[in-house]
Amino acid sequence: MADAVTQLEQAPVFFESFVRTFPYPTGAAYGVLLDALSPGWTRRRVAGDDLGDLLMAASRLQPTEATDSAAARYRGAELRSAEDGREVERPQRLAELRRRFVEGPGRRVAERQ
Repeated sequence: MADAVTQLEQAPVFFESFVRTFPYPTGAAYGVLLDALSPGWTRRRVAGDDLGDLLMAASRLQPTEATDSAAARYRGAELRSAEDGREVERPQRLAELRRRFVEGPGRRVAERQ
């Protein structure tokens, strides 16, 4: 459990964004919660099981209908703004890298005689 807590605490330091990295810090946390709520869950799971679905079933919780208040509780507007900003910068950064390393001047390595 301590490792799961450490992973969650360190996620903002190691990951600039949750896009494509969400499973890394949260996977261990799902496991800890499932261990507490549904002992032996690892022996009952099958390929393709969704940890979120397993956790909802084990905790007997349902998704909220009040998505706006849930988003506000977790600083949803701030997260959305940060992700939107990264998405604006991403194509610009890719274009710069393409100009620099693909389309720009390069060096030729002399062939060995």
